[in-house]
Amino acid sequence: MPAGNPLLKGKGKSGPNSLGKNGYDNGNWPDEDLLEAKLRDYATEQLTQKQRLLRLHHKFRLTIGMRTLAKLNKHFNIPSVRRPVPTEIADQLVLNKMSDLHD
Repeated sequence: MPAGNPLLKGKGKSGPNSLGKNGYDNGNWPDEDLLEAKLRDYATEQLTQKQRLLRLHHKFRLTIGMRTLAKLNKHFNIPSVRRPVPTEIADQLVLNKMSDLHD
């Protein structure tokens, strides 16, 4: 079974479109871990939203809009220019860098 959109995990499907097929193929969703890792890489590279969408399309043949990308970034807590890296992660990165310098 394909990975699917992580934003829809655990949501019940009811109503006239219970299969979730809206007549539009968004491409192949990668596994959640891989998608999160790629989104973090794109944030590290400081790519714009449009560049991130292009990369997702080229890498996974995934076609999503700006709003879905924003929801995914929020879902995975991906840092942005306005939302800096969480303190715990920043602290760990500094400690790792210091450890590398002393080796």
